Amino acid sequence: MNRTSFSAAICAGLALVVTGCGGDGSSSGSQPPSIGADGGGTPTPSPTGGAGTTIFAAAAAGPMLARVSFDRNENGSFGDDADPLTSTAIDGRFGRSVTGITPAIHNGTVPATAAFRMEATGFDASTALFFAQMRAPAGATVISPLTALIDATGSEAEVRRALGLDAGPYALRGSVGLTTFNPALNLGSSDADTRHNAMQLTRLNLQLLAMAAVLKDTNGDPVDRPVTLLDSSGYMAQQIRATGQLDLTDPATLRALFDRSRYGYGSLPEGLDAMADFMARYNAAIPNNLANADAVRGWAWGFRFDIMVEFKTLASRWPNPNLSRITAIDAAHMRESAAYFAALRAPVPAASMAVPDYAEVLVPDDATVLTDCNGPLLQYPSCNDMSLDFTEGQTWTVLQATSSEPSSLAVDLSSTSTNVEPNFMRFRRLGNAFRGLVQVRYTSLFSNGETSESYIFVRVKERGT
Repeated sequence: MNRTSFSAAICAGLALVVTGCGGDGSSSGSQPPSIGADGGGTPTPSPTGGAGTTIFAAAAAGPMLARVSFDRNENGSFGDDADPLTSTAIDGRFGRSVTGITPAIHNGTVPATAAFRMEATGFDASTALFFAQMRAPAGATVISPLTALIDATGSEAEVRRALGLDAGPYALRGSVGLTTFNPALNLGSSDADTRHNAMQLTRLNLQLLAMAAVLKDTNGDPVDRPVTLLDSSGYMAQQIRATGQLDLTDPATLRALFDRSRYGYGSLPEGLDAMADFMARYNAAIPNNLANADAVRGWAWGFRFDIMVEFKTLASRWPNPNLSRITAIDAAHMRESAAYFAALRAPVPAASMAVPDYAEVLVPDDATVLTDCNGPLLQYPSCNDMSLDFTEGQTWTVLQATSSEPSSLAVDLSSTSTNVEPNFMRFRRLGNAFRGLVQVRYTSLFSNGETSESYIFVRVKERGT
């Protein structure tokens, strides 16, 4: 698949707005209004900007850099010619008076008030992970994993009760609107109650993003592929309607979700029980005191490039020879993994971003080769790199890549010439002793001249584990 067809496939496969692919070259408005402070210097969005128009925001684990569409004609779909299209600013905000990070992405007049359903697709700014079809109901001013669940369920009150947000250990403080409170911009608030609510909802959003990654109907995808929120939100909405509860730390609840998903077809009960128990342990391990973006990124990357890898190993067959090893992965291991990833360099938010990848070198094999974008597995890292405008003909070139363990794992590029996509990247194991995770830091060049840096996390492991 060439780059042009790849861009078209992403637009179609993620149900993006067809008329918006490439943009129309118009601007979405003037510069955004200034953001006030909460007394401690923490940015908090003003609810309105200019002439009484609403300022919206999108957040995944952190602020989301996204294409946003409104269902203005209220036909239940997004991307019709009558549906406005815009992009967020660098802090995840969007609205009639906000200039998006990609001003060329614009179609129609953005609504002045929260009168219509919304859908966001794009990057999480804190992790560079790509999420699609994250929705919010009419009346919402924030799009998040939680609002996607509310939109699928059809009732904020039912979701609040099901998640235990009004009473019990996960209760929020004060009057908090789940579709209007932005945890990403309130995580560092100087107000204790606001900060508590932001940490609780960030924890919940991390859980929902993890469930989206494992419950998406294309559950055979590698761990570094884009994740849609539609599938998981639908299964969880069914669970809420059927039982009135959704405890994401409860193995029985997660087992019911797996039964509703594609995992429920052809999987043995014992395997589904093990998968549910493992995911429940991860969800329970996420702490309540996620105080900053580094901690949030640590748990998001720790899940995607460590815990989800083990989950997919567990889901691959039954009986599973790795059951005892994976069962032994406890909260202490998960905290250690999150701390490891939190210490790495954070992504630099931009309209074009390199997306973190994952690969394995199996012992006793000597090397792993990542090739072009034609195959479903072992793709070249730039295959996942994205621009929000999905410009036709956009190309990505990896300029350089550096191993964090050069004495144990070498990385070779077949080409470093600009405007020419390299044919392969090879990871070569050096010596016989090393086992574990290596960070390969790479720089990706986009055809528009922008560069972005990211990681390929390469695990050296025994075959069959």
